Amino acid sequence: MNKIIEKIIENIIKFFKYKYKYYFLNKIKQNSEVIVENGIKKRVYLGGFENYLTHQKKKFDLYKNTLNRDFENQVNYFYLLFKNIKLTNSNRIYSLCLGARTGAEVKAFRKLNFFSIGVDINYPKNSPYVVYGDFHKLDFPDNSFDIIYSNCIDHCFDLKVFLSESKRLCNEDGIILFHIQKGSEDGSRDNFGDFEALGWKDANLIIKQIENEGLKKLSQKSINKDYIEVIFKK
Repeated sequence: MNKIIEKIIENIIKFFKYKYKYYFLNKIKQNSEVIVENGIKKRVYLGGFENYLTHQKKKFDLYKNTLNRDFENQVNYFYLLFKNIKLTNSNRIYSLCLGARTGAEVKAFRKLNFFSIGVDINYPKNSPYVVYGDFHKLDFPDNSFDIIYSNCIDHCFDLKVFLSESKRLCNEDGIILFHIQKGSEDGSRDNFGDFEALGWKDANLIIKQIENEGLKKLSQKSINKDYIEVIFKK
């Protein structure tokens, strides 16, 4: 009987979380609009940057149980992706992960003997891997890191500012490593979902924009059905 009651309570909680999620997302839709420029969708927050922060923080709150449950699997996934990265200067191995959430990518870098830290605007309490930071403006000194990593370009409020900050923090011998979602026409799904601030029909459109901001592309390859790995140098 206790198990039946527990199951009923679990389903009630799921129901209200589901209702809250869609209530929240509908409020965001009412307070934002989507524009399209050169094949790239952008969510314009009518309340400005504060509305953007509220929107982006909520994703972790809604999915943190799943993210925490999958943490070690994600660490292994990132480890396999990162282990073949080569740096010009192998004596310095500092990495910064932008939009790191639970910090799985940070732990993967540490397993590869990097000194690594992640930043995000919402993350697990007392995380050993992630500290608070807005990737549009960070307090680290110029040229602090050998690798700047992110898979969160689609969550940028201002792509130009995000890229400028990535360049500022990366040293001259370092690399900027992005895992970029494939677009609605070259991937398995539409990448402009409930929480994305940017979306594109073809990943090459956003890669071209990145190059236009002064980053030199060193390599590009598909890593799975949804993501492309692109390495840049400033």
